[in-house]
Amino acid sequence: MQKVRFKSVEALKRRNSVPSTVLVAPSGSGKSTCCNTIINPEMNEAMSVGVGKNQTTKLSTQFILDSRIERDDVCSILIEKKSVDLKLVQKKILDETYKLFIKNGYSSEDIFDELEEDFFEGILSPSDAMYNLKQIENLLDEEKLVEALAPILLEIDKVFSEKVTERKKNIDSKNMKLKDIRKLVFEDLWDTFEEQKELLNLYLKHVEVLIDLELKSLVGIEENNHQEILIEKLILNEEGIKFLQKLYNPAAIYSLIIRDIKIACRPHIELINAHQGNYPFRFAIRDTMGINQDKSDVDFISDGIERAFSYDTDSILILISLIEREDVIKTSLEAIYNKLDDLKKRKSIEKPVYILFTKADDFIENKVSMKKSKLAITQEDYYNFTLQAIEEIEEEIGVWGDKSKLPFVNTYWVSMRYKDLKIDPIQQAVEGNEEWLSRLNPKGLYSYVAKICNDCQLKALPEGQVHPLMVTPLDYDKNVLELRLDNLFSDNIKFITEELTLNEYNFNEYYKKIVENKFLFHGRAVSTYWSKLTYGEGHKTRANVYANFNLNMKGLIRKVMLNESFKNILINSIELDLSNVGESEIVNIATYFNKQGLLDNEEIDQVIAYLEILVKNYFENNIYQYYSILDQVAYKASYANPYIRKSLEEAYYRYMSYDNSLREVQKEFYKLFSEKEFLIIVQKEFEKELTGTINKLFVAI
Repeated sequence: MQKVRFKSVEALKRRNSVPSTVLVAPSGSGKSTCCNTIINPEMNEAMSVGVGKNQTTKLSTQFILDSRIERDDVCSILIEKKSVDLKLVQKKILDETYKLFIKNGYSSEDIFDELEEDFFEGILSPSDAMYNLKQIENLLDEEKLVEALAPILLEIDKVFSEKVTERKKNIDSKNMKLKDIRKLVFEDLWDTFEEQKELLNLYLKHVEVLIDLELKSLVGIEENNHQEILIEKLILNEEGIKFLQKLYNPAAIYSLIIRDIKIACRPHIELINAHQGNYPFRFAIRDTMGINQDKSDVDFISDGIERAFSYDTDSILILISLIEREDVIKTSLEAIYNKLDDLKKRKSIEKPVYILFTKADDFIENKVSMKKSKLAITQEDYYNFTLQAIEEIEEEIGVWGDKSKLPFVNTYWVSMRYKDLKIDPIQQAVEGNEEWLSRLNPKGLYSYVAKICNDCQLKALPEGQVHPLMVTPLDYDKNVLELRLDNLFSDNIKFITEELTLNEYNFNEYYKKIVENKFLFHGRAVSTYWSKLTYGEGHKTRANVYANFNLNMKGLIRKVMLNESFKNILINSIELDLSNVGESEIVNIATYFNKQGLLDNEEIDQVIAYLEILVKNYFENNIYQYYSILDQVAYKASYANPYIRKSLEEAYYRYMSYDNSLREVQKEFYKLFSEKEFLIIVQKEFEKELTGTINKLFVAI
């Protein structure tokens, strides 16, 4: 019997086998409208997914949409936790304390006698919106913090002037102002007196405990030491809506402890209807990616594309508002094309990129207003000038598209403010032109999202196939197929360990130049590196005073694996686990892969042997899939694997000093690379990625 409808938690479990995209959208481009339009109305009403400028919550969220989910008013949520970044909080404490130190004439004497409210405010709710501790303000003892800071400042005060004088002699005064030297010395001394920071460390640990308790209280659990929290069924009643509002409240504390959220729900019925395939609509779209939106559009888009490549996604959807200044749009597009071209050269990956120009209605409105015949705009003006405005949009987008010279980039335009035809003069002006009319109502957005989903699905399919294969597994909760790598694989890839530990160039770059460096590394540079490392990105510094570094651990691992001999080892090691499908389904799967047609009168053992060859050929010939898998495994092996993440986080948080933390993390990398367990982890991660990729070809029924 076919299982046509199922629960949202089942869609959540199958999230790795559905077509996916990552949404890159600067503030004001219509990201919230886009997300809220494609999820069902119940879900739309229950939550606001937008994160505007200067808002503190940067919760990366992925919506897993499946037309087979039974109800609009039910969803499932998977929350992935992260270690609380106490260093970030400590940095704000340092900054606010230094401000006091300046006000007090660079002295610690009586510094805390008349504390102003903005001292604690700057720590609880920093102006740069990196986090917000106001939620636990009443649970924090201000006197305890002052007590913790006093011994640190006392030691700094003893040597501060002397150290500033020493540093002035070592630095060209033209390169550094005195106030900057003083700040640098203060930060260096802060990191030096570890013994005096014992009380501060205890205070920060208390903050960490309170944040963890707040999350446990929100989700209604007393104990949870796991990295993931699963809410199998959240009913979108008054209580469920309140939960989502608290979770996504920009002033909430949860961005400090939540790394990622996945929500499985039913899509909007219009999106389901726009789907052209004869199989269920399944699509995953990732919203906010944890990038601070208080940036220029160009920087945000460039960083967003880089971050999008870190996720295991099939495509990237970029939103650009048509009512932005023309020079901003052109600069943004140039940044997109340059970044994509750079990533293609560096990673050999071509992810399909869809550029959606939004707010066409506002653009048209502005153009009509400029050309109106009288003071007030009339319907006649819309009839006269709307088509001209649309032709201008089409022409400009065509010019921008031609300049890209990237075949995997697709462009489209839509409105993002929807009105009924009877009260919308713009739609009335194009009535009769179904293509343009659809772009000015929700149908245009639904059809484009459905196209992206279909394109992603087609790109994953074997040559000659136009839809995924419907398969009935023996156990519906398991993957249709599991791919394994033979027992010799980890032995055959020992060269990876050798390249990472014995190759002198690699060893010097990530270990020796860091661990044995006699100069200090700047805290902000280390913090940025750590943040980027967690997303599989590298970081390069250009400091004048502090030690410089250029580290990309994911890139290093990927480079080591990026050779033809490794690819041959990987492909030849693939083995099929067909324990979850019966013989008839095995024959169907083999026939699906076989371009020559049906397999008649073959013994099942012969069919299985042939299917294994076909699967190996699929990965051998699909370069796009191969490089994507390589990229994801390199990310898992450099951070995202649970064992590696735990080891690196323990190293990073071992000391409060950023300088020590960087050295400890790089030491830990060498230790991890030297362990036999590392190659086993690499093997397991390849098996997961191969299995996830192959199951994108099937729809379990």
